[in-house]
This record gives sequence, C-alpha cells and structure tokens, in this order.
Amino acid sequence: MPKISLLALVLGCFLTSCTTVEYYGDVEFDWILEGWPETFGCEEDPYVYYMRITISGVQYGNDYYCPDVRNGMVLLDMAPGSYSYRIDALDTNGYSLYAASGSFYVDGNVYIPVVLR
Repeated sequence: MPKISLLALVLGCFLTSCTTVEYYGDVEFDWILEGWPETFGCEEDPYVYYMRITISGVQYGNDYYCPDVRNGMVLLDMAPGSYSYRIDALDTNGYSLYAASGSFYVDGNVYIPVVLR
C-alpha cells in the first residue's frame, strides 16, 4: 500500500507541478522594554536614544531616533523566506541597554511582538 501512495503523490505532483506560492509581506515589529509597563515604549527610558534593527546579519537602514519608532516599526515588502533578527535599544554612545533576537518566516504579512531585555 505505501508504494501505491508514493506513486500517487509523485504522479499528482507531476500533474499539478506541486509548487507552493509564497508571498511578499510587511513585517511589523511591536516592542516594549522589560521593566516598563506594556503601554510604554523606548522613549520612556531616559537613557534610550536610538533603536537598531538588524535582519539576517544586515542592519536595516540606520539607527532610528527613539521617539520616531516609539513602540515598533513596519518593514515593507520583504521577500518570502526565513529571517533572523536582533533589535537593540542604544544609548547616546551606541551601547546596547536592551536587546532581543529571534527569527520569523515571511509568507504574507507578519506580526512580531518583542520584549527587549
């Protein structure tokens, strides 16, 4: 029986091409700093000046002035695939005060809640 199922799968893929469609998507990061109430973002810590986001080893843009990206940011039209990220909350000297990292997969829009510790 397993040989028949395998043959059916192979034949079915041949007839339908067995391709999956993956979609570009917007990736929304929503962050908070550990120790602060959930409603507060980076501007509530007087020592946090910039936010930096790095995706799969490449810094995405520049460092972002904290009030401009208060509780997160959206990256538009990312290609389908797997990514890893790191987000840092930096002081005026570029020292990381809080950080978080993880991974995500783009196949359409993605929402990523992040707690920086």
